[in-house]
Amino acid sequence: MNWLKLFKRDRRRTSDNVKRAMPAEPAIHYRGILVPTSGGHIPDSVIDQLVRDDYEAPELLGIEGVIQNGDRILELGCGLGVVSALASRMASDIGVLSFEANPELMEPINRLHALNGIDCIEVINAMLKHNPTLEIETFSLHRYFPEGSVIKSEFTQKEVSVSVMPFEETISSFKPTVLICDIDGGESELLVDSDLSSFRAAVIEMHPNVTPQPEINAIFDNFARCGLKHVRDLSTANVEVFLADNLKTARPSS
Repeated sequence: MNWLKLFKRDRRRTSDNVKRAMPAEPAIHYRGILVPTSGGHIPDSVIDQLVRDDYEAPELLGIEGVIQNGDRILELGCGLGVVSALASRMASDIGVLSFEANPELMEPINRLHALNGIDCIEVINAMLKHNPTLEIETFSLHRYFPEGSVIKSEFTQKEVSVSVMPFEETISSFKPTVLICDIDGGESELLVDSDLSSFRAAVIEMHPNVTPQPEINAIFDNFARCGLKHVRDLSTANVEVFLADNLKTARPSS
């Protein structure tokens, strides 16, 4: 299969959605953006985090510490779209390519982008894999979006088929400088053996509840092999930050 054609055919451009007239809807102000809340896709716990101003705070801290003007961000696990929306405004001339496996989140993400006039983020409903052998894989949906996972559990309410695209070919096509990854247990399969040397920085949320510690250690080892060191000052909770050995953080840690 010509993966590049699949990439170009399946991508959904948020800029197209920005041009559409969007009706007013309930939204929460969060760190300078509006997060639409209609549709029932956001659990109360996440609403509370947005109101408290701490939704994905460790991830945002890590990104702010490494982002630079002109960065091209590859985001795996777009979720609500909040993290990439805020990251796109942390520096100038930012471009973002986001992948989200949950098809039910595509419409809310597009609404968030349209509500905030964001046109530098492109979202694809697909999963990235290291040397994939299948073109379609199963993704487990739970009641709320944060619980969706590549791993089926007793909380799975339904399974959906999602396109799979090769990680390395996506890197070659998009040429990202920064990796943001929050894929609920899929990080070890993707990051243990992949060539990560083209990234200048990476912000990875680990999931020790589903990823064994030896696999997490292997991810750290692979980043080191690829020339990215662990930045302890910007790593908090389960979010780990990596930066090319010869670079410093974009901003001093607070």
